[in-house]
Amino acid sequence: MQTAERIRIYCDQADRWQHQPLVAAVVRQLWRQRAAGVTVMHGVEGFGGSRHLHVHRRLELTANNPVLTEWLDSPARLEEVWPRLAPMLEHAVVTRETVHFLVGPHHGARRLLADATVADVMQREVSTVSADMPLPDVVALMNHAALRFVPVVDADRLVGVLSNGDLVERGGVHLRLELQQVAGGPVAEIPGDRRARDVMTPDPITVSPETRLRHVAQLMMERRIKRIPVVQAEVLVGLASRVDLLRTVAEVTPATADNPPVDHARTIGEVAVAEVPTVHESTPVADVLDAVVSTRLNRAVVVDDDNRVVGLVTDAEVLRRIGAHHASLLDRLMRRAHRLDEPIAYGTTARDLMISPLLTVARSMPIGAAIQRMLADHRKLLPVVDDDGRLCGMVDRADALRATFADRGPGDA
Repeated sequence: MQTAERIRIYCDQADRWQHQPLVAAVVRQLWRQRAAGVTVMHGVEGFGGSRHLHVHRRLELTANNPVLTEWLDSPARLEEVWPRLAPMLEHAVVTRETVHFLVGPHHGARRLLADATVADVMQREVSTVSADMPLPDVVALMNHAALRFVPVVDADRLVGVLSNGDLVERGGVHLRLELQQVAGGPVAEIPGDRRARDVMTPDPITVSPETRLRHVAQLMMERRIKRIPVVQAEVLVGLASRVDLLRTVAEVTPATADNPPVDHARTIGEVAVAEVPTVHESTPVADVLDAVVSTRLNRAVVVDDDNRVVGLVTDAEVLRRIGAHHASLLDRLMRRAHRLDEPIAYGTTARDLMISPLLTVARSMPIGAAIQRMLADHRKLLPVVDDDGRLCGMVDRADALRATFADRGPGDA
């Protein structure tokens, strides 16, 4: 039996938020954030902690009646959307509970993937930079907002995109943005005479709001990209990310979780990649770094003598625990060196550097449920274990997207 989270919001009909009815503002915010389902119910009579009795009388058109708003969604969506909603509800009463589906919605993920367009899932509020913005300002903005990708616009017209890779490859930025945040800022001065247009990737791949999700997923897989701008008449109207597409199979419907929209693979174990970057918990730091930088994920799974998962080592965690003062460490993390030139504290091993405990999933878990866990815990990688807890593979977000959208009929394109 599948579960969902139910949020109940109790307020009055006369309550306001920024010069509009609070209830209407809440519903619009949830709609913009692609909440799974919202229902508003007007009360006839009641009272709250204030002991003020609300009584509905047919002739009192301005009566301040109680209103109940119910929002039903997945835990992952709730955790993501709630920070945007919370400031609006400081004077309301809000409850949360887990509910069980006895009978679920009948619009399964198969139909969603076949019928939905990118307009149904895209982000409509997108941070952008102007083509003439100085590069140091671009980096400062991206660091402040924790952005790894921004569209570049010129008078609202999309002219390019800027990613982490662009900044490192062409912008003279010595560290990826996530490593800069760990290191406490850039380790070298960012060229101030360069503009966003000098570093951006021009003429990026784009889609229109009417493009089917299937086609967007194919573009992401073929071009190995995570995000695609959505444009209409050359004007940016949204952004579709890999995570946005994965959410289409992580909604709170029994059909999505128990019957993932994959024709030939029903469990996460069937799509898991067997080759996993791993290190033993006693592996020395130099060898740990070799494993971490060997893949595009910049991380390695740590196992014990029985091949059971005990933790995860990431490049950011290595930098956080060792420190940015090791110049050769920074070069190794950015793949500018083959080995460490200077020794790191004697005895440092994978166990000293790992994040633990680490979320794992059983190979028998349905794909939809595994994607739910991945998104709920904000994980880029899911180690897959057998019945005895031993590592038998892994799934990252690219694997999850491929498993969800690949091998479908031509009518779904």
